[in-house]
Amino acid sequence: MAPVKDLIEQNIKDNNVMVFSKSTCPFCRKVKELFKSLNITFHSLDMDLLGVISKEKLAASHSWWSTSYCTLKYYASIDNGSTIQDKLKDMTGQRTVPNVFIRGKHIGGADDTMKLHTDGKLMELIMPPSESYTYDLIVIGGGSGGLACSKTESWQYQRSLQNLNDKNQKLSYNIRLKISIGGTCVNVGCIPKKLMHQAAILACCDIGNDAKYGNDDNVEFDGEDCSNNDNNSDNDNDYNERIRRKREIIGRHDNSDVKLWDEDILNGKVVAGDNEQTSVPNIYGIGDILDDKLELTPVAIQAGRLLAHRLYGDKNELCDYVNVATTVFTPLEYGCIGLSEEDAIAKFGEENVEVYHTNYQPLEYTVAKRDMSGCYAKLVCNKSDNERVVGFHVLGPNAGEVTQGYAVAIKLGATKKDFDRTIEMVSLLRAQNYRKADTLYTFTPGSRGAQKRNTLTRPGLEPGPLDTGFCLNRS
Repeated sequence: MAPVKDLIEQNIKDNNVMVFSKSTCPFCRKVKELFKSLNITFHSLDMDLLGVISKEKLAASHSWWSTSYCTLKYYASIDNGSTIQDKLKDMTGQRTVPNVFIRGKHIGGADDTMKLHTDGKLMELIMPPSESYTYDLIVIGGGSGGLACSKTESWQYQRSLQNLNDKNQKLSYNIRLKISIGGTCVNVGCIPKKLMHQAAILACCDIGNDAKYGNDDNVEFDGEDCSNNDNNSDNDNDYNERIRRKREIIGRHDNSDVKLWDEDILNGKVVAGDNEQTSVPNIYGIGDILDDKLELTPVAIQAGRLLAHRLYGDKNELCDYVNVATTVFTPLEYGCIGLSEEDAIAKFGEENVEVYHTNYQPLEYTVAKRDMSGCYAKLVCNKSDNERVVGFHVLGPNAGEVTQGYAVAIKLGATKKDFDRTIEMVSLLRAQNYRKADTLYTFTPGSRGAQKRNTLTRPGLEPGPLDTGFCLNRS
């Protein structure tokens, strides 16, 4: 029988990624599943199975484990895996499992391996980049996320950059623009949409209320002038620098010819981890191309900046895709942060979710005699965490502006009590939303939906019906 130390060293030498593990260890399984998800070939030696069962049974016990990712070996000459653990402790100082080695270097256990993955350094250890290259970073796409990553990487970290963008990139509504730098948000997305929304608000709401304030309401709307001014406004917000295109390559995700693994493409989008890393080493995705991520320009910008920081700034902050302020430019604006009621229940359990909500009337509606209960506000709280607010929803005029202000509070972990203790500014919409926290109706388990209707009393108003089943879901 070969010495145990020789067997250990031979396994480490023969395998780029070597995992000494046990079949019953959940941390070992976690590390193996990580390598499998990254398409990394690895070899695992389950020490508790050595000399106990036959090679066939050993293979059967790993039926969940594709043999394309590892090679099963059987060491019948070793009666007890504890001898290997003892020798590993002598060699590395670690006796616990999993005990991971990459390219002959001792990495450590599950926590050490997962941290390398979270920091974006695991793939570099497994497949070190070649020393011979022209660019530190190549960004495909000139949208907001790509530009944010490019600018942070080249300006802040002084790295060599190549940005590849298709000048005839096909955008939404089959519109072709000569200059597609900036992506859909600037060209055909939220920027022009917000301006058109503002025009509609002025025409339908503000002008419509003028007569109640004593002004002449005989105002004509010129849609052509509005559209022209909207288009021309983009010139005022254009970038100060010129970006020289080096090569034409791809458009948005639905026109992309770049192929990763087939299983990583869902509905034309790319599957990536929390750190935006794909299954292909050194390839990352940010923005709308990613599956199951928010399709919002500010999110793409933040993700691009943080990716550059992680790659070249020795930082490890990940983009938060949950506590994001979002607005929908409906005639009566909707804004939200965090989880919907349904998502909160799925995450924390129905017994741990408390919902506070109310109808309200902005002050400017009183003179115009508009609907006194047409606006709505809602907080979703985690009872098991001191009623921490995990979802914020508001439906009313300027909801987007209101929501942006509350985003910082939600990011910092504000609780319902923090909202109650906040002193309002008189006559502002923000004050109208939550100025009387004690009047917000509280959902109790089993009372949600259409099962129960209740009344909400506010100072100076008669009680009115409140439909407790009303809920808006961002997704």
